[in-house]
Amino acid sequence: MTIFATFNPIGSTHPKDLIDNAQNLDYLILGPAPAYPDRRSVSRLSWAGIEAAFATAQSQRAADFTAAQSQRANDFTAAQSQRANDFTVAQNQRTSDFNAAQAQRAADYAASEQSRGYENPVPYAAGIVLTRVTQLIQYNSELYKAKAGTLPWTTTGIWATDSVKLVSIGDAALRQQLAMTGGASLVNYSERTVKDKLDEHRSLYDFVAANAGNVTVAVTAAEASSSEYIDLAGGTFQVALQGATLTKKYYGGTLLVLNPAGNYGKLKNQAPVTDVQVAHPRTKCPVVDWSGLSALWLGTSIPHQGVGVDGYPELFGKTMGVGVTNMAWSGSHAGYDVGGDAFAISTIAALSMTEDDRLAGLAAYGPSSAYSDTFDLITKPSQMTADYRIRQAFGNTQLGYGVVILDHAHNDMNRALGTKTPETQTVTGVTVGATTSITLSAVGTIAVGDAVTLRVTGIPKLDYLSGRVQTKSGNTITLSYNSTGHTGTFASGTVTKLDRSTIMGAWSFLVSYIRHSSFIAQGVYPVIITAGAPSEFTNNEPTPSIYSVAEKVREFADTLSLGFFDIAYFMDVKKGDQLRYFPDGVHATTTATRQVLTNFWVQWASGGAARVINRDAVIQRAGTAAFLKNHELIYDEYTDGFSTPSLVEGKSSLLHSDDFSSGSLAAYTTVGAVSIVDAPWGAGKSMRAVPPPGTGVFNYIQKALAFNSAIDASFDFYMTNLAGATSGLISLFDLANGAGLRYLRISLVVTASGAFLRVSYFKNPSADVVTMETNTKVTMGVKHTIRVKVRKSVTGLPSGILLYLDGVLITQRITVDNFGQTNPAVFILGAVDNTTGVTQNLYYGPISFSTAAILDTTVRASGSFTTNDGKTVTVANGIITSIV
Repeated sequence: MTIFATFNPIGSTHPKDLIDNAQNLDYLILGPAPAYPDRRSVSRLSWAGIEAAFATAQSQRAADFTAAQSQRANDFTAAQSQRANDFTVAQNQRTSDFNAAQAQRAADYAASEQSRGYENPVPYAAGIVLTRVTQLIQYNSELYKAKAGTLPWTTTGIWATDSVKLVSIGDAALRQQLAMTGGASLVNYSERTVKDKLDEHRSLYDFVAANAGNVTVAVTAAEASSSEYIDLAGGTFQVALQGATLTKKYYGGTLLVLNPAGNYGKLKNQAPVTDVQVAHPRTKCPVVDWSGLSALWLGTSIPHQGVGVDGYPELFGKTMGVGVTNMAWSGSHAGYDVGGDAFAISTIAALSMTEDDRLAGLAAYGPSSAYSDTFDLITKPSQMTADYRIRQAFGNTQLGYGVVILDHAHNDMNRALGTKTPETQTVTGVTVGATTSITLSAVGTIAVGDAVTLRVTGIPKLDYLSGRVQTKSGNTITLSYNSTGHTGTFASGTVTKLDRSTIMGAWSFLVSYIRHSSFIAQGVYPVIITAGAPSEFTNNEPTPSIYSVAEKVREFADTLSLGFFDIAYFMDVKKGDQLRYFPDGVHATTTATRQVLTNFWVQWASGGAARVINRDAVIQRAGTAAFLKNHELIYDEYTDGFSTPSLVEGKSSLLHSDDFSSGSLAAYTTVGAVSIVDAPWGAGKSMRAVPPPGTGVFNYIQKALAFNSAIDASFDFYMTNLAGATSGLISLFDLANGAGLRYLRISLVVTASGAFLRVSYFKNPSADVVTMETNTKVTMGVKHTIRVKVRKSVTGLPSGILLYLDGVLITQRITVDNFGQTNPAVFILGAVDNTTGVTQNLYYGPISFSTAAILDTTVRASGSFTTNDGKTVTVANGIITSIV
């Protein structure tokens, strides 16, 4: 078809016209259409058109002949003489038509000869017999064919004589040769031919094309070739061959072959790359021996499922004998976008956000912003910060964290990788004090609000210090970190600016923040493990971004030689598996599915296939301490295991109980609107508190009790509804000292999705609060039993706070680590605070308070007692010495 259409005069030798002529000739000879326009837009009959016209004419002639014969038969009986005359006329006409048809057939034949492919050229010489227009003669590197109408003839060897009967065919022959089967061998490529290069990779399609589409013959040809591997190129082929007879290795598709019974089945693929040749970017676990370690687990809602009870971090800890603190929280991500929407939880639910960032956001956007602790009380923004989740976590533990697991990836799936070479400036001086000032040789683009990490020599406790730039003056920046008392003399250092909205920036910040927090708290750096999300699906649909972010986190981990656990690779969840292992489409919402995640974590952390243990058939060790000889194994619910402790919690003594059936509150100090009413759950009495909205609303009863070191408190609780509230907090229960300062509080957190319990421990009376959220919803219109167990910290015995709802433990243990905290002296039942904005009705049922002392098991009983049969048994330090 014409491309350029220059409309140059006939006979033009312009290259564009030659290209148009060559392509037009190709279409006229080979094209399926009856006609094609030439380069001057004049329609020309193609060979296909000529053939069609001939066939039409032939059919018409046959029809005419039949009609004429019929007419002659009819006219024969009527006018014989007329038929004779007509015959003579018709005969003459037929003769004329025949001659014309013969001439046309000759022309058609000549055109047919012209359209045929060219034969291999022969060098010009005398005596070449030319009988076909397809014969080629080569003269001075040019190819010629005989002109139409000159055949047959024989060359004389005199070019001047013969050339008038020949015509040059230009590159037509070359194009024909390149288009032939061996054409690729005519073109060179890097010291070889294109054919040699293409033959390196043989596809079954190559053999199919060479064998007229017959797949069985093609496979037979492939089996006879020199290629060891045959690429099926994504296709599916069925061949009438026995699979056992095939010797080549087929891959990249499906080859259906016969089995001995004559049925078709898949031939096993064998790729040309062996497993040892495949790159394995995933790392081994950097911890070889987990004995005696504790781990801080940071992450999203995926590890937060079952938090404190049977989350997979907790199950991992129990299996590996590791103390795990699960600080994951729902909706969180690692990255922090400083310029994000200040009124969206998604902006501030960021592990790399510091308390300084939060306060700066609060100052900039006001108390109605997401930076305010009153914005969404299910998890306060101040408890989403790196300060709370990391620095305070290190400060609150007695054992220290040898491992920190950054299980953040899923919620950062759309985050950019960021730069591997962030801006770094040289430090020329450091000033310690209530804030830490850092002087730089040049401040570069570092500005107030940016996140930075300090690497320094000479002052060990400042190395890896990370935080928000609070002020900048000239080349000096200030971080609000109290470095008073940090000894040493500055020698050298650098400051790196980190963009926490990217993977590289956020994870770099967190690693530095973890290392600094750990060194300040325990003088060493922990092992840091990063991880990907457990599945590459969301709601049973593939989510490519999950794989992408895992690769980004792995790439980051590689830069610091950190461990990276690609759990999605090992779990290999398929679409049909997603809802089986992640019932809500994202999370392992059941204990069984969380155990599956645990199994993969344990396997990787153990360096391979972990030993499977039936927990129901063994005694679970509490911690790593060795069992003492000749000591009883004692189960401790605070550590969920057995040990041989030197101290134990003694027998509980009931201090107080009340079902309010007396109808009187005289035994209590009452504050505000409290009364005895019929229980709304349909039986018995209850105490009702009606707190109006506000803080310090004081609607409760209280009573002083002689609590010892261990406390067990329980009460029934009921609310008909939330009175339309969709946010806020209602305090339900307090333990306090004699001055009324809080030791422990249980609150109801109200959100748009429902109400949840929260337990808070105050390391110092009414101060230094440690809060544990729950993800167990409190159902309105249903009576619940709330139980809290508290054991004060005593050297040699694990302490803690455990919260139960309807007999089910719903939080992980909160460590009670203040050795100077006095025992509570008062319980408060009812509301001190109600920030829901609506007056609430709280109903409390039977209450019970017990206490126990901590006993020394190394001092055993001594004395004697008489048995039922009258014998006297003497015991010395727990050992029977005589029976008389």
